[in-house]
Amino acid sequence: MIDDLKFYYRKLINKYSKYPIVYNNGFNLQKILTHFKINIVFDVGAYTGTYAMSLRRFGYRGKIISFEPIRKSHDVLLRNSTVDKNWIVYSKIGLGDKKCLKDIYISKKADSSSFLKIKKEHLRLEPDSKVINKEKVFVDKFDNVIRKNKYINLSKSILKIDTQGYEYEILKGSKIALKKIKLVQVELSLVELYKGQKNLEKILEFLKKKKISNMVNSSRF
Repeated sequence: MIDDLKFYYRKLINKYSKYPIVYNNGFNLQKILTHFKINIVFDVGAYTGTYAMSLRRFGYRGKIISFEPIRKSHDVLLRNSTVDKNWIVYSKIGLGDKKCLKDIYISKKADSSSFLKIKKEHLRLEPDSKVINKEKVFVDKFDNVIRKNKYINLSKSILKIDTQGYEYEILKGSKIALKKIKLVQVELSLVELYKGQKNLEKILEFLKKKKISNMVNSSRF
């Protein structure tokens, strides 16, 4: 009952607010998920669960499987997911294009952390994105995760990737899964904020080659 009241209250704000951008984005994404009958969301780069909680806020009730490589964020993510039986937090791993151990650079602004080094341009835009620590992380391919856990029916799933410049590597490690996944949502940067980051054109070219036509994208800067 309380969740329903919150849902309709947000719809009311979205209708009458002068600045409804966040609400528009949330409701528009929910419309897309409903249209394609999405019942599994793979939330890669989950941080502490902000994306998953936003999905719930705007009406999505299907399964969410979240991935987060940083220990502190993963611990908070686990706590946040405990009240939701349909929200699964995967063991603490990173995703990429090969199986390996890799350093992740932890920023003061934790959601700016990345496997790639931060460029000076990013630091000028977000001074709190400066690196304050490093953490060794086990990295695996998304395809291996899918095979290991026997997620067979992916035809009603969406792969969301928000990993601070490491999106291309994750897509490369998802070549088999991408043939079955219905939608892909990727954070795309218009400029290179991390060293070695693949730009928007490179990622779009990759997706076109893999014949991924259904893509919801979000740009950064």
